[in-house]
Amino acid sequence: MIAAVVALSVAVFAAGSDVTSMLALADSAYHEALASEGMDRTILAQRSAAVLEQVATGKGRWNGHVLYNLGTAYHLAGDLGRAVLNYRKAQRLLRGLPDLEANLELALAQRRDRIEPGQREEIFRALFFWHHLLSPAARRWVFAGSFLVFWLVLALNVFRRTGIATAIAWCAAAIAMALGLSVGSDFMAGIRKDHGVIVAQEATARTGPGASYASAYEGGLHAGTETRIVEHEAGWFRVRLIDGSECWLPEGSVERY
Repeated sequence: MIAAVVALSVAVFAAGSDVTSMLALADSAYHEALASEGMDRTILAQRSAAVLEQVATGKGRWNGHVLYNLGTAYHLAGDLGRAVLNYRKAQRLLRGLPDLEANLELALAQRRDRIEPGQREEIFRALFFWHHLLSPAARRWVFAGSFLVFWLVLALNVFRRTGIATAIAWCAAAIAMALGLSVGSDFMAGIRKDHGVIVAQEATARTGPGASYASAYEGGLHAGTETRIVEHEAGWFRVRLIDGSECWLPEGSVERY
């Protein structure tokens, strides 16, 4: 895998031999899967994912490399929903990893559902383009840098006030405010866990919270489709898709993050 087992065991945990051996086992199964084909590849990749899931249920849930490797294992196994889910989880924790962004884009391109952004979403994306163009890690770095530049220039301005320095300070302040709101939005979304990914290979979307309601989408929705969770009722999630439409999905078909 991209992140070495030794690096993972040092970076994450003070874990000891159990976690280290589990990471080594997962890594070994993953590389065996890469060298295999057909059903053997799927089974070995699933084995790697199963071991990493055990790690990720503990302190590993706070380590982006564990979650990224879990995403790659699921991706190799053909489990697109859980691949996207864990790539998204990893994205919140890792500070800029080109391989993660590339693999996530690949997984998103492989999704069966082709849902285009609605007008409201398009307007939002146009007004807050940086929130969608930059990864969460990149936004955190830009926020921290612009915040630092603002206070540094402001301090220097005390000794020598110039028009250029003042302009730089205010530009940095504007960037810091915009990115700060973006980072804050990510933080609140992580607390609320109102993002979700369909992990079922196929899920029948309903117009209400129950199997007796009519189907909301002909042919259903499929693994890897991302949603915003609006409501939870009696084993069903009311979700909003990127085009602004809403439907109900059984909670077992969606995992939130």
